[in-house]
Amino acid sequence: MDVNLQLFLALSFLCVCFCQHLNGDALASHLQKFANEGMGLKDLQAHYDSLRYDRIDVNGHDLVTKLSQEIGQKFQYLEKAAKSIKIAVEDKYNSFQSSSTFENCCDVTGTPNLKFQANISLDSPCWTVSPKSPQIKKFPSAEVGTIMKNNFDKNNNLLWQYFGGEDGTSFHFPKAKVSTTSCKSFDPRFRPYYAAAATPTAKDIVVLVDTSTSMHRTDNTDRTRLRLAKEIATTALTTLNPNDRMAVVSFNPESLKPTQGCYTNQLSLYTSDNERYLTKFIGNLDVSGGSDVILGLEAAFHYFGNSSAPSEGEERYQVILVLSDGADSPSNRNPLDIISDENAKLENRVHIMVYGIGNELNQDTVAKELLHNMTHQNRNNASAGTTKIGFFQIISNAETVRSNMGRYYSFFKSSNTDPVISAPFLDTFSRIGLLISVCLPAYDKTDPSILLGVACADVKLNDLFSDANVFNEGDSSYIFIIDRKGRTLKHPLLPLSRTVKDKYTLLDISYLERAHGTGAVIDAMKRRQTGSEVITASTRTMARGVVLSEGILTRTARSTYYYAPILNSEYSICVVVGDGAKISMLPTKNRKPGVFVYHRRDIYNDNLKSCRNFKRKATTEHSIVKFNSHAYNDIGSYLYEEENTNTVERYTKFFNGDPSTANPGFTSEVVNSIIVSIKAEEIWKTKTDLSLFIIWRYFGTNDGFIRVFPGVQLTSDYDHEVRPWWRRAKAQRGILTMTTPYIDAWGAGLVVSICQTIYIGRQDGRAHTNTDDVEGVLCCDMGLSYLYRLLIKLYPECKTGNTCMLVDNSGFIIIHPDFVDPNVKESERKDAVEEIHIVQKESDIAKDLIANSVMSRQSCADFDNHKLQYTYRIQLNAGDDHITGTGYGLWKVAGTNVFLVRKTTADVIDQCCTNIPMVSPTEKTCAGGTCECLCHTPISFDICLNENSKDGISGTCIAKTPDSSSTAKPDILDGLQDCYNPICDDRTHDFDCYSVAGCSWCVRDNRAPLAKPCCRGVDTCDFGTVLGGKQNVCAGPEDTTTTKSPSTTVSPDNLNVAVVVGAVLGSIVVILLIVIAIILYRRCSSRPRHKPSDDYLTALPSIRECPDGVVNPQYAGLNTSNLGGPPPYEDGPISHLQQQNATPNSYNAMPELTNSSTSSGASQPKYQGNINRMPPNTIPTEPKQ
Repeated sequence: MDVNLQLFLALSFLCVCFCQHLNGDALASHLQKFANEGMGLKDLQAHYDSLRYDRIDVNGHDLVTKLSQEIGQKFQYLEKAAKSIKIAVEDKYNSFQSSSTFENCCDVTGTPNLKFQANISLDSPCWTVSPKSPQIKKFPSAEVGTIMKNNFDKNNNLLWQYFGGEDGTSFHFPKAKVSTTSCKSFDPRFRPYYAAAATPTAKDIVVLVDTSTSMHRTDNTDRTRLRLAKEIATTALTTLNPNDRMAVVSFNPESLKPTQGCYTNQLSLYTSDNERYLTKFIGNLDVSGGSDVILGLEAAFHYFGNSSAPSEGEERYQVILVLSDGADSPSNRNPLDIISDENAKLENRVHIMVYGIGNELNQDTVAKELLHNMTHQNRNNASAGTTKIGFFQIISNAETVRSNMGRYYSFFKSSNTDPVISAPFLDTFSRIGLLISVCLPAYDKTDPSILLGVACADVKLNDLFSDANVFNEGDSSYIFIIDRKGRTLKHPLLPLSRTVKDKYTLLDISYLERAHGTGAVIDAMKRRQTGSEVITASTRTMARGVVLSEGILTRTARSTYYYAPILNSEYSICVVVGDGAKISMLPTKNRKPGVFVYHRRDIYNDNLKSCRNFKRKATTEHSIVKFNSHAYNDIGSYLYEEENTNTVERYTKFFNGDPSTANPGFTSEVVNSIIVSIKAEEIWKTKTDLSLFIIWRYFGTNDGFIRVFPGVQLTSDYDHEVRPWWRRAKAQRGILTMTTPYIDAWGAGLVVSICQTIYIGRQDGRAHTNTDDVEGVLCCDMGLSYLYRLLIKLYPECKTGNTCMLVDNSGFIIIHPDFVDPNVKESERKDAVEEIHIVQKESDIAKDLIANSVMSRQSCADFDNHKLQYTYRIQLNAGDDHITGTGYGLWKVAGTNVFLVRKTTADVIDQCCTNIPMVSPTEKTCAGGTCECLCHTPISFDICLNENSKDGISGTCIAKTPDSSSTAKPDILDGLQDCYNPICDDRTHDFDCYSVAGCSWCVRDNRAPLAKPCCRGVDTCDFGTVLGGKQNVCAGPEDTTTTKSPSTTVSPDNLNVAVVVGAVLGSIVVILLIVIAIILYRRCSSRPRHKPSDDYLTALPSIRECPDGVVNPQYAGLNTSNLGGPPPYEDGPISHLQQQNATPNSYNAMPELTNSSTSSGASQPKYQGNINRMPPNTIPTEPKQ
């Protein structure tokens, strides 16, 4: 090529590079090509659009009626089970023995059971006895155990059945260790179910504790009277119910009340927090001075006067429980007069109960008589209302406090014979998942005032509401369930009941249903009415990914609320149906071979060839399928059935069309969806040109399953619908969503997931909108290093003194040069890369974005923890595609959730968030600045009433769903070849190395930089650093970069002449290039820009986007097809026939390469583009014939 032509082409290239108007479109175009050519987005959506769905209107009235009956029937079965145990206990109580022939629950070993999530034995019951039980106790007979076993055999929804005795004994079926940590101290009388059944009537109780000096006496025991009083007081508190209210006062010469907030003068609702605080207050009481019971009584009555009275028609006890060794008072006033005067103000609603403490009361007749008269309120004014009689009892034995309090619990006995449904509580046995108990108290037949104990049948909340849990009638419809008090048991904003492991608070429905008009619906539900109501702006809330980091997305829809009481219970259910909501049913498809491979390839031989994909055993011959609970008609089939070879064989035969295999329990929707979704696999197999760039491809559906390719085993509890990538894509439907980088647990290094929704198909030809219902979410995983190299290929300015990065619309950094810095220690990589926010790493930019209202804080209310959680949102004004700030520019990458940022200034001057890694927003309180770490502010909360303020709060946070996926055992990879062999060792330039997934350019080991960098697999050298202390990883044949061609001989004289001539000509050419380039640049730069100060990013055109032969000088002499990124799409992918004819079994990640030198001087292997010439060490992706 002559010099003139070289000059022309070089100047043409300069003009192209300097004169074109550029933005984030180049990256947007490449990402869209990834989606279409790698994931198959366009083709898969077209496939679903070609299907003829059956669309049925959602009938809310019929749905709510059906669900009310189905759930109500389960309650009926539970009631029958509990009643049968109660009757057996009452009938056989006289035959109960003082010892049991059954095994002690604390000694049970048992075998693992998925349903119970504990080691159990179904052959018999077991027993426990509390260390606080009296000396004389009785254990249930064998007949009671037989009845429990029969109940279990008849009802597969039953969980635990038990009888808790008033003497502290308990009898359980099936037998299991009731607690791994405190079995021997287990006392049924302190469990929530016992209190609910033994004292079902709501009550307000003020505990009045005598702390005079005399309470320090021991009465011939090692426990003081005060300690005995404290045990009675804490026992009374810990056996209250969620409807009860409480307070504590002590008295000596003064009355002492809690000093914190509302506890000082207000009854507090029974919650775990309130009980914990008052129990601590009791524990800190100490004796001092004399006694003045009058001051204590006045303070106790003050609590009732300051708190709301029972509502009309409400049955609620109001009680003062006095704990004293003698009700002395130094004043001339009589305690009976104080009781009369104060109770008259309350219409004589208050009972007085007295536990006399200590042996001396048996001899002190005056003190004993006064305490007795206080309970009868002998001086009360009858005109104020009927006097409520309490009781008086002396307790002197500290060893049997709970047993001696039987009269207290019998006092609150209800004449109502209906079963009592407990509040949800955490399973004592497995410590995971919420249960409710349906219980009935058992009484002595000879004396019905004597409580024998409580008989119960448990059910998992998840099983009880299983019919509602599988409700999936479009994105605009949902279900919620409340009790008579308006406390919420099920709602889309609450966590799944089966995942709860810690404390659980029953939130009032008013925090979750806040749209105008819903109050009337809730009131009707509390009254257990049936009806419907149209709400014009009902709120739908979705998580934008990780709730604490990314917040929520809300939208409104005109909706109809259909509600009805659930039969045989105190619950009501509501079905919310958005206007126009339809059930979209896939067309019925015939099952056929080849559509299904289950992920449990470890227990079933599917005859597919296995290969190694990073650290996982996989297959490229088929995608795998993994189900979640939505796939099954009975959720128990998913949760409780052990998967074995027979299970997988039934699944495989059924879905692959075996006519002799019946449906194993899957919904009709999932059966059709499995068949239809095989199209995703077909697309993935044909789109092979990007196989070396994509690590995994997967498609999760609303019907309850996920497809993954290459096929790989997932953990048994993996649920795609709780994963952030699923939530993020569904909330931001219609655009590509990128995750922040994370270290892949499967060995692929730093990975970014790219996802987009697939809509339910439509055949009318209209474009989909973000209000359409979603069929599923399609994703692929790609290596961060590869994406970074793609970024700097598209924008070469990123390598010339500027810092380029990608940031998502929540402000989290996806790509940053520091993320691929080889100098970061392996142990510090995770904290340095995962979930790094722009306010942490690029505070100057964050501040400017906030100042320009491009980045703003959003909030949602976590009412459970009384916190307003703040997250960030980046959003340009309508019509804008970029903003130029001080030292940076930000461009919207169209069709995605990300922004391209180019920083031209030096390091951050003033950090506004120094926490790396970031402290959890739940732990960090906002300081009040405009730019700060993710944080929270407290919500005004009345802890006594358990009420949060809703003032100024716009949205309620959706449940923070923990990743409950267990950790799989490492795969055995011995003898497996790579699924896709990137041939890392043969790549001699960093761009070439990072142009495929699975390779890393090694530049240093754990000691120092390498003398000669090289390309190796990520299992050897990830992020540029040699892993695991390996040595000499780049050692190989002698370096040949300076070897002369054998056909060329150059004499010293010829060499000198050539050098001189070349230098002169080269200087002339360079000078001319510089002069003409400056002239052209000035002309081009004089063209108007959006903003004069904007210094645009320059995208690097592909070799075929410039005129023929034009080469970017930055890469002159390099192999231009080796600049990273996928092979040029303009060339077209390697044909499918070429792939089949490959000598086993490689993908050519690169077009034809020349044998030119790299920038490091190493020679390149000469691959001529013919795939047959590549090494035979990969596995084909085509199914075996």
